[in-house]
Amino acid sequence: MDKLDGSNWITWKFQVKHLLLGKGLWKYIDGSAMLAEDATEEQRLKFKSESQKAFSILAMAISASQLYLITSCEEPKEAWDALKKHFERETLANKLFLKKKYFRKEMSEDSSIETHIKEMKELTDKLSSIGSPISEEDQVVTLLFLEACLHHLTPLLLPLRPVWMI
Repeated sequence: MDKLDGSNWITWKFQVKHLLLGKGLWKYIDGSAMLAEDATEEQRLKFKSESQKAFSILAMAISASQLYLITSCEEPKEAWDALKKHFERETLANKLFLKKKYFRKEMSEDSSIETHIKEMKELTDKLSSIGSPISEEDQVVTLLFLEACLHHLTPLLLPLRPVWMI
């Protein structure tokens, strides 16, 4: 798993969430882990230990350049919320910027179709995470437009095929 470096929030968030779920520690991130007021000392120690494990997983999965975002946090939920607030800015300007980027995205000449579709998916995921999802219909139209452009280019590319493909 790659460390959070500022450019991979969506993928990182998905992977870390499932890592914590697999270890039974996600409840310390989502706030569902509660320590009863009448908890025994053993229960308090277990709660603190597991909470620290969740925090450690977060801290160790973040690159040094991004650690400043959580260094003042005491609890794993607080750290997660700080990261989320930073990377999922729900401002109108951010929504407009990402939507403009999505609808104006063009496949570069040196890029593969797979890379282009991955980049489009990352943009739709970012928009979804800030409460501004791209409808399925718009995603299909965008992909159909890409396919139509590629189909239009096919006659131009045929003469460039290697001899063994003919």
